[in-house]
Parts: sequence; structure tokens; C-alpha cells
Amino acid sequence: MTNEGNVIPFLSTFFTNHDCQVNTVNEDAIEVQLTEKIDRAIMNRPFYWHYIKSTGQEGQAQTLTFTTKNLESRQAWETIHFGSPRMNDICEYLAASSRFTRVFEQVQVNEQTLLHPWLNLNIIISYKGRQLKEEVISLGLNLINGVIVEDLMESIQSKQFDSFISPHCYTVTPLIKVESGFKRIDKYIDQHLEKENYTWVKESVLLLKEELLLLAHFYKDTKKQALLEQEIIELHKRFRPELSVQLINGGIIYLAVPGN
Repeated sequence: MTNEGNVIPFLSTFFTNHDCQVNTVNEDAIEVQLTEKIDRAIMNRPFYWHYIKSTGQEGQAQTLTFTTKNLESRQAWETIHFGSPRMNDICEYLAASSRFTRVFEQVQVNEQTLLHPWLNLNIIISYKGRQLKEEVISLGLNLINGVIVEDLMESIQSKQFDSFISPHCYTVTPLIKVESGFKRIDKYIDQHLEKENYTWVKESVLLLKEELLLLAHFYKDTKKQALLEQEIIELHKRFRPELSVQLINGGIIYLAVPGN
């Protein structure tokens, strides 16, 4: 479950699902023609759209090229990663607008074809302490046989989906209930976290202690108790190790090929 490797598939799926035109530049970059709705949601230029609407003009949504590489020679490209301001805007928009969906793979078949139901959850794991690290994982649980796959979004990004089922396709009642599926994925995430290296926790605690000692030394001859207490609070906010798991969005995805 790599961090950087999931960025482009995540963005491609997000923009495609929101009717933006997406062109792949290379494995590390994509070009996106935003819609007005997505431009308003993630570009932080409300005064532009207010002016356009107030004057009755036709606004122009922006075209952007996102890259996971920090390329100084590509000034027009925007470097993006999990935890960057633009990615945070996208995740906040997803959380507010499309927390849970149901879609069907669009296939052209002439015979009865079973679509397997998958529970897909896209989750962000934040490691906060001496340094901030964020990781987005996309997990899929087959609700028929219980198989869990990683990077589901990446594996299905070339497929077409819609809210209706294709002709000659059918679904069956899942053997695993959605509630049980959530619990299975929750357990899977716990097992993933158990394998992590938590040296950063010890380093963060040590750094916090050092900073508190320096602070105490700095204020030892003063009577600014209120200011001291406030700075102690700020140090705890900056260096106290925290780990959080947050659901970005998810849904039931019906796929024609199980395990793909």
C-alpha cells in the first residue's frame, strides 16, 4: 500500500467520476480539464466565479496538470501528494458530497453475465508527530467470497461505470452483509497498522520532552504563567504522536470479473 503510487489512480478516478476530462501524461502526471463544479470546489477562487455570474459571462474552468514529482522545470505543473493543500481540498469535497455510492461496471455482452458485488472503501491514515505522513489506501472486499484486495481503484481505473446495470447482466444477493464487510476491512486495517514501524512515536515523544525542557528553562525566571501554559499546549499539538484513520468515501461496486 504505497503512498505516492496511489495518487494518480486516485485523482484519475475522482476527476473521471465527476465528469472532468482526464488525459494521462505519464505514470506520474495527468492533465485535467475541470468542470465548473469541481473548479468551484477545489480551486479556491470564489471571487472569480462571483464576478463571472454577476456580469452574466460564461466562466472558464481551469485546466491543470498534476504530477507526483517535484519538477522545477515544469512551472505550469502542480505537484500533488496526500497531505498537500489541493489533495486536502479534494478529500474534503469527497467527504462532503459523495460519501457512499453504488455503481455497475458497463460491459457489452450477449449472454447472462454475473456482476460480483464489492465493498470499496477509500481510507486516509494520518501519522502525526515529529513529521506528518498521510497514506490513502483503497480496499475492496468481495461480498460473495470474502476476498480482500488492495489498491482496488488502481486496478479498475480503466473500466467504465454507471448507476445502471448493463443489458444481460444480473447481480445476486451478497453472502456478506455490508455491516460485516466494514468489520472485516476494519480488522484488515488493524493488521496493516500492526506491521508499521512506530519509531516515529518514540522520536516524537523524545522531541516533545526536549522542547518542554527548553521551554521551562526559558520561562524559569519569569511570571508569565498564562503564556507558558499556552506554549505548552502548542508544543503538544505540534509534537504529540497521533494516528488517525478516516473514511474518505466508498461504495458498492459491481464487477464482471471477480478478483480483478
